[in-house]
Amino acid sequence: MRLELPVIACSAALAGCAAGPGFQRPAAPSADHYTAGTQPKATADTTAGGTGAQRFVSGAPLPARWWESFHCAALDALVAEALAHSPTALAARARLREAQADLSAQTGGTLYPQVDAQLGATRERIDPAAFGFTTLPQPPPFDLFNAQVNVSYTLDILGANRRLIEGERAQAEYQAYETQATQLMLAANVVAAASCATRARSSRRRAGNSPSPRSAIAMAESRWKTSRRSAVSSSSCAPRCRRSRPHVAPSITSSPSTPASRRRTPRSRLSRSPT
Repeated sequence: MRLELPVIACSAALAGCAAGPGFQRPAAPSADHYTAGTQPKATADTTAGGTGAQRFVSGAPLPARWWESFHCAALDALVAEALAHSPTALAARARLREAQADLSAQTGGTLYPQVDAQLGATRERIDPAAFGFTTLPQPPPFDLFNAQVNVSYTLDILGANRRLIEGERAQAEYQAYETQATQLMLAANVVAAASCATRARSSRRRAGNSPSPRSAIAMAESRWKTSRRSAVSSSSCAPRCRRSRPHVAPSITSSPSTPASRRRTPRSRLSRSPT
């Protein structure tokens, strides 16, 4: 009983001296969206057929290779080439491999015992005269084999090694998320650039179908000449039309608002009364 009390006290003291506090994972944010206002259910339809609106589905599963949802082989090839040869993506994957190697080395050198084995072989020869036996014959040489095994283990009494492993594991997880974010951003940039290039080619194609400035000027000159010829032909026809038009005597009718003193009869219609 006298021996158990000091052992229990030492164990409790060593347990209280554990290095570092216990890590607690923080709670996830309670926000359900990261926009200023509510997200619309669909986009505006700008197509002529009325089928261009896109819907927003919150919480829908998104595949890791999300760009393949466009079903475009050329776009898939562009994204694959960018992920394979981009210096940014290559550097991110290299940092991830480095962090994983550090975690493996720290775990193997801390949690498991270290074993060191040595094996040697030598050719030996004994001289009896060196030991004072001058009368003994000289023995032949012989082989000598040596084997040695060393086992060592560091007791993690205060928990320092466990904290080191936790730090290396957290660094490896961080680099994994960094690599995933780098690849996601790279793929998004490639898809956005390909979309912009497609729209630019469509605009140039539509601009190529429209008439050039020179052809537009030539068409305007042709229309102007045609309208001028038609105006000249109509003006030359006017005298003939006036000569062939029958003479109609003008008639003036009086309106109630016209004074009687100002009502006149055309000279051509006055006739003398018989006397």
